[in-house]
Amino acid sequence: MHVLLIPVGSAGDIHPFMGLGAALATRGHSVTVVVNSYFEPLVRQMGFEFVRSGTAEEFETITSNPDIWNPRKGIEIIARKIVDATPELYRLVCAHAHAHESVVVAGALAFGARVAHEAHGFPLATVQLQPVSFRSEFESPVLHPWLTGINTWPRPMKRALFGLVNLAIDRVVGPSMNRFRRSLGLESTSKFYDVWWNSPELIIGFFPEWFARPQPDWPAQLVCAGFPRYDESALRDVPEAVETFLSTGPPPVVFTPGSAMRHGSRFFEASVMACNRLGYRGILLTPFTEQVPTSLPTSVIHADYVPLSRLLPHCSALVHHGGIGTLAQGLAAGVPQLVKPMAYDQPDNAERLRQLGVARSLRPSAYRAPAIAAALAHLTTSPNVAAACRRVAAQAHADRPLDVACAAIEELRPGYQSQATKQRGGTQGKTRD
Repeated sequence: MHVLLIPVGSAGDIHPFMGLGAALATRGHSVTVVVNSYFEPLVRQMGFEFVRSGTAEEFETITSNPDIWNPRKGIEIIARKIVDATPELYRLVCAHAHAHESVVVAGALAFGARVAHEAHGFPLATVQLQPVSFRSEFESPVLHPWLTGINTWPRPMKRALFGLVNLAIDRVVGPSMNRFRRSLGLESTSKFYDVWWNSPELIIGFFPEWFARPQPDWPAQLVCAGFPRYDESALRDVPEAVETFLSTGPPPVVFTPGSAMRHGSRFFEASVMACNRLGYRGILLTPFTEQVPTSLPTSVIHADYVPLSRLLPHCSALVHHGGIGTLAQGLAAGVPQLVKPMAYDQPDNAERLRQLGVARSLRPSAYRAPAIAAALAHLTTSPNVAAACRRVAAQAHADRPLDVACAAIEELRPGYQSQATKQRGGTQGKTRD
């Protein structure tokens, strides 16, 4: 079977698809990845066929825009970029899916893949990395940093909020998307970021049910597989300087604002000051060296990139932006987490970590050395937090996310169904009635 993988986003969005591709290849399937050329070296290093969708310059332009981290402006920027990219992505999917009789596995923002499924019937699985993607009137996701109390609202108020969000996004996305749909003979539609973006055949949720309990109004075709936790650990060594640092003192705290963050100077400055207050050691992770303070104490070092699965087991805590891939590594390593959520799924992820008892969060305006130090002092010394971290780590290691996801994808092709059904055992990963 040939699988066409179409991730959209930064490294945190691309890595799960790389892990999935490796698992599919192990099961004997051929894999092609359609993605921005910024990630071409990684795709080729993995041994997959690469198809370019967008340039590295376009990726760098988007990530260089500070508005990308604004809860309102960022969504509009991403939405317009996704709409502009839809016709070209549609053509790429049609060309490669026709040639290989592929199963298409696409990120939810790969709108061109969703249109190609409607127009030509290619088997399609949508990958949703975050539970915030599923709105519910029961246990609702936190859609904005100021909506952490949403689950105290009555259901009619939630319904009205979701309706307003749909209207706002459809006004940005709808006109261009529906013009393109009509040019292909498809009818106009709506609720692009709520209902339409999901495949009607299969949705793979790359998060476990113990992290986000399925709700009665979630899509019936959703399979919650678990966190894939791919981080290039087989391709990248831990830098010698980091290994030496780890071996010459107490476990440090890891600080990372995310692989695509180019505006993290204040984050790192406050983080270093918090380490000084506590007498803690720290590791600052970012590929953008210009964000790092020019003078670091000997107790703090910087590294461009270290696979978190190899780093965190030797560390005392993880401080980050709330990205789903980063938090998943923290959960598996059993370390407490401090989150500074800014936009997108981050506020919801932070709230779910808090409910698990493994984390605290600080709003961006509150991310200052005294507050950071106080939060880290509690997280790294609390017996209750330590017990919660151990409990969650055991759950994370018990999951088999890639097996579940591969089996579900194989069911989209006749001949794989009975084998996949046998492989998908237990309650984890099953769709609901």
